[in-house]
Amino acid sequence: MTKKSTMTLIIFACLVYAISAGIRSNYGILMDGLLTHTDLTYEQISFVMGIGQLSYGFAQPIFGYIAMKKSNRFVLTIGMILMIAGLILTPVSSSQLSLLISLGILLSAGTGILCFGIIMGLISPYVSHKRAATISGFLNASSGVGSSILSPVIEVAIRSIGVAYTMWSLAGMTFLLLPFAAFIFTHILKPIVSDLEPEGSEMSVDLSAGQKHSLKEVFSDRNYIYLMLGFATCGFHMAIIQTHFFSQMVSYGILESTAALAYTTFGIASMVGSILCGYLCSRFALKNVLAGLYGMRALIVAIFIYLLPKNVFAVYLFAIVLGMTGDATVTPTSEIINRRYGAAQLGFLFGLTYVSHQIGSFFSAWLGGIFVTGSGDYHTVWLLDIGFCLFAFVVSALIRKEKSTALNPVTT
Repeated sequence: MTKKSTMTLIIFACLVYAISAGIRSNYGILMDGLLTHTDLTYEQISFVMGIGQLSYGFAQPIFGYIAMKKSNRFVLTIGMILMIAGLILTPVSSSQLSLLISLGILLSAGTGILCFGIIMGLISPYVSHKRAATISGFLNASSGVGSSILSPVIEVAIRSIGVAYTMWSLAGMTFLLLPFAAFIFTHILKPIVSDLEPEGSEMSVDLSAGQKHSLKEVFSDRNYIYLMLGFATCGFHMAIIQTHFFSQMVSYGILESTAALAYTTFGIASMVGSILCGYLCSRFALKNVLAGLYGMRALIVAIFIYLLPKNVFAVYLFAIVLGMTGDATVTPTSEIINRRYGAAQLGFLFGLTYVSHQIGSFFSAWLGGIFVTGSGDYHTVWLLDIGFCLFAFVVSALIRKEKSTALNPVTT
């Protein structure tokens, strides 16, 4: 592949991930618009958001497996179509059931399909391992870029043209990815895939067999269980920010436009934190970096909720400091899996780990709505978050030092 073709492929991948992650990370802003657009309660929409978290999580390993058996092109196209359908149907969903189908399943599964693992799987066969590590950093950062750009855009659009036309505009933006994708698959990847098809097919068979052989061994490894438990608390934590934090800021009397910019600040801080975490992971034990991130979250949340005044300065400070830990847990989590079980099984096993992440997200989104409706404040859900972060700190510290070789190495 030429440098020009490689760069085009990377730009396409980053654009897809930026739009997908950018829309998903701004569910909190969309939720506020849906409250005024529908007759549904905060608790009802929170439950739909919770189901959406589960759809997002389960879509990753399921469609990751389909991508191995069929193709990345097929899976990514399905993801874009589901996103478009969800964005079009959500504003016309007047009941909780219809909203659950459009937002909770179609849109959320679509963003789950267009996830980091599947998109990176599109790129990695065509670049060296050394370049793949660098490219994955750029791809992960594009999530923060999408969130930072779309946060103020979505908030202004909802105030100007309403949530319905805002979501239909996002559907149009996603639709424009389809011809771009057709060009990538037809003119850049197709000639290369044709040349590599026999080798690629054989590799897929070996990869699938390796995963089947290792699953029992992996789930009997307490270190992997510790990793999944910690990542479940990460999902609980992140869903509070994605689903409830915007409404919480508004409840403090902060303007919606200012609250949206706090999301942008959080996204920028997440990019910086991801880069910094990558450096720390190259200098210190991965489990210590991971435990440190969870411990920092508990401390930061406790200071904000119980000590700081609830004004614009405190909210922005909270968004910046907490944002530094936002996406940072992905690097040590995925690298621990990579070092213990090998790169061949990384995508599938990380996808399973992400299911636990989204189970935590479901309970956060759902219970947060129940607590806010019942008590009128957000302290209970944040208190649970502090406890879960401390639990994650402990189980992460218990993980044994990473192995340098996989349990089931794949020879090529």
